[in-house]
Amino acid sequence: MAADIMRWRSRNNRSNSREADERRMEVMNYINEFWTDNYCPPTLRDISAHTSVLSISQVHSIILDLEQNGLLLPRQKDRAWIIPAWVPGLFPQKEEGPMFWGPQ
Repeated sequence: MAADIMRWRSRNNRSNSREADERRMEVMNYINEFWTDNYCPPTLRDISAHTSVLSISQVHSIILDLEQNGLLLPRQKDRAWIIPAWVPGLFPQKEEGPMFWGPQ
């Protein structure tokens, strides 16, 4: 995971600090841990309460960055869930109709 964030950092040529990278990793680790324990996504407030990122708008910004770089699935207008890219592979596809987080 750390390698993914470092690759993403160099790919985007942003002037990110080590502290910002650590916050991104902390948010991504919390999302993965929450999914593993609860089989559902955390809210922005949950993430803010359990990480060093205190501002909900900053959590939202980090989540958008993680989505842009493929670590989280992109949100769709009918679904605002925070879904790590590894989650859909864990559940079998239904015979009829898409999964609730799949492409529409």
